[in-house]
Amino acid sequence: MKEVKNTFIRWGDSWYIDPVHLLQFLEERASLLGEKIAVPGIDYPTTEGLRGRRLELQTLIQQLKEHLDGK
Repeated sequence: MKEVKNTFIRWGDSWYIDPVHLLQFLEERASLLGEKIAVPGIDYPTTEGLRGRRLELQTLIQQLKEHLDGK
C-alpha cells in the first residue's frame, strides 16, 4: 500500500499534493475498506461505519476525477 507521504512534492520552500498520486492513494484506501466490509462476522455498527467511510472516499474520488478531467 502506498503511503500518504508519497503524494507530496517539495518545490522550493513549499509542499504540494500531486493529485494523481492522491487519487491512487484514495482508491487503494477505498478498496481496503471494501475488503474489510466483506469479512464475515463483523457486527452491524462496525459494518455501517466502514460503509460510510468508503462512501465518503468514493465521493471524494469522484470529485477529484471530475476536476482532473476538467468537468
